[in-house]
Amino acid sequence: MSKKVISKPIKSNKLYFDKISIIRDIQKKNEYKDNDIIIKRWEGDEENANMYCSKIENEKTKFLGILNEMFEREGYCVNNYSNGDSYFGYYHQDLRDKHGFYEFKPEIKQKIRNQEFYFGLWKNDERNNRGINLWISEPEKNLPFSDFDSSNFQAYVGLFDKNIYKKGTYLLKDENDYYIYHGTLDENGNREGENCLFYSSTLEQCFFGKFEENEFISGYVCKYDDDGNVKDLCKYDNKIVIEEENLDKNEVNEICKKLFVFRNVIMEKDYFGDIYNCFGKVYNFKNKEMKNNINILNNDKYLDIMTCAIIYNKITIFKDIEKYVF
Repeated sequence: MSKKVISKPIKSNKLYFDKISIIRDIQKKNEYKDNDIIIKRWEGDEENANMYCSKIENEKTKFLGILNEMFEREGYCVNNYSNGDSYFGYYHQDLRDKHGFYEFKPEIKQKIRNQEFYFGLWKNDERNNRGINLWISEPEKNLPFSDFDSSNFQAYVGLFDKNIYKKGTYLLKDENDYYIYHGTLDENGNREGENCLFYSSTLEQCFFGKFEENEFISGYVCKYDDDGNVKDLCKYDNKIVIEEENLDKNEVNEICKKLFVFRNVIMEKDYFGDIYNCFGKVYNFKNKEMKNNINILNNDKYLDIMTCAIIYNKITIFKDIEKYVF
């Protein structure tokens, strides 16, 4: 199971305006237009009467969203950056905040499109708290998120602190092989920590114990037959097998129960398909519904944006494992 390093998102650039001209024109004409900029009053509630909806397209940025009275990005927006990255989500005072979907610029190699995404919570322009990081490879000829079977991807579902892994569930889909790891990782994406769980569909094995730099060091390995019954159980201590007569039967029973629950949890739902479809839904909404449509920022249509920006919460594998296994 290969590791993935999290890419850092571009820092949000400041937007600069001729504020006096904007305010004057809005008071006279209800909107401001200047080549690549459109700004008008946001038709929100009374509490946000001094907010503006805007559409900006120039060499530095393409932006569709809400501005506050200081003409900073505030609320749900789409921002396409000059480096090819883009962001759909919430801003607070010109910084990514709360819920948001970040799309890194794709790379094409040997007719395969490789791309990284993040969907989750933000604070001060960085991934923070709960979220999902996705690395996906798909045939260049296919539209993004249009064919699950032809895609390979890795996803981290869990906790972040200032763009760094904390604890989560790491999933890998490689053609017909599936791997799931639940536990802590170091900042480089290596499996690292105690009381970690790992499942391999290829080996039909579950692991529970200690990992160091992606290697299983100590703990239990449970092998299953084709019907999902326990075929063999081994204990390792510093990579050395412990003889069966030296095992604690009560501990063995507890571990068997834990791995049984873990395996059932990850088999109960199609978490791989759910992640793929979740990212596909927000990707299509961002690139179709939000594309150049300034009217979507008003009234009930704005609720559609808010709803789409939080659907990552439906991916519950990390919470399910924490709840039922531990």
